[in-house]
Amino acid sequence: MDILRRFYNIYFSSEKDFARKIKPLLGFTPVRLGVFKQAFYHRSMNVDQGNKSFNNERLEYLGDAILSTIVAEYLFKKYPGKDEGFLTKMRSKIVRR
Repeated sequence: MDILRRFYNIYFSSEKDFARKIKPLLGFTPVRLGVFKQAFYHRSMNVDQGNKSFNNERLEYLGDAILSTIVAEYLFKKYPGKDEGFLTKMRSKIVRR
């Protein structure tokens, strides 16, 4: 079903221009284009649409967690002899920047 949705997003969706522009950046076409589009909005774009509040703070939270995980894995492999205190400090320094 995801394959059909990706095909639809590229050729028939009202967001097909966005899908075509983001595909080379990501290496794939997202199934849920709305989530990716929302991620590009700055938090100052907090707009109410009916009963829904539109901002990307939840996506920012998720992105921060993913970035932290990627950096943690990298450091874990790069410094196999270091303890968790060193790894935590290094991850914190890298992610904070």
